[in-house]
This record gives sequence, C-alpha cells and structure tokens, in this order.
Amino acid sequence: MNIIKWRTSYDTGVPSMDEQHQQLIDFINSLFRVLRKKESTETIGPILDDMATYAAKHLREEEALLQKHDFPGYEEHLTLHKDYREKVAALTRDWKKQDKMTARRIYAFLREWWLEHIVENDKKYGSFLTEKGVK
Repeated sequence: MNIIKWRTSYDTGVPSMDEQHQQLIDFINSLFRVLRKKESTETIGPILDDMATYAAKHLREEEALLQKHDFPGYEEHLTLHKDYREKVAALTRDWKKQDKMTARRIYAFLREWWLEHIVENDKKYGSFLTEKGVK
C-alpha cells in the first residue's frame, strides 16, 4: 500500500524532473511500508541510504538545469536545497543510533518536505523551463 499516490497536480511539466520526483515518492512509500509493518531497523537503513543517494543526484541535476537556463528563482531554490541537505545530515547522525523513533521523524520530514517542495517550489520552474524547450 502506498501512502502517497502520485497526482497530476504534482507534475512540474518537466518530464525528467517529474520522473525523479515520482521515484523519490516511491522511496518515501517504501519507508512508510517498513515502518507500518514495524520491521527491524536493519530493513530501514538500506531504504534511507538509497533515497539519500538518489535525492542527492536529483538535487544536483535540478540545480544544474535551473542554473543552465538562468531560472530567476535559482538562488532561493538553492537555499531550500541547502536547508534540506543540512536537515537530512542531522537526521542521519541521529539515525546512526539505530533509533526507530528517529526513523519515524525522518519519514515525517521526508514526506512533508518533498511534497511541499514539489508542489510549492518545483512547480514554479515548470512553465519557465517548458518555455525554454526543456523536456
């Protein structure tokens, strides 16, 4: 069962970014399923590691795309990504204690941050990049 279902309202209009956002949502759904089943923390770790790697790649690609096309909100967007990286780093340090409550806090943060970021921030670049011919 997925807690978050992809909706067309999440689409930015940039297919490559939308596909990556969907993958990030899939990671969050995987984490939810593991936490819901109350599986061991050993099951949670690999999901968090894979998501962290994928999210880092996504943020780099998104930043490069915005910079390449001189997106007017680039600096502000970069700050949001920086804040995300710092929060994830702090949660990861806590996670190393293998605390299941930390896993729940990480899940809650990831779910809230990514959904809000996609809908409130990433959608802002969609029409701008589409007009530039980005697909």
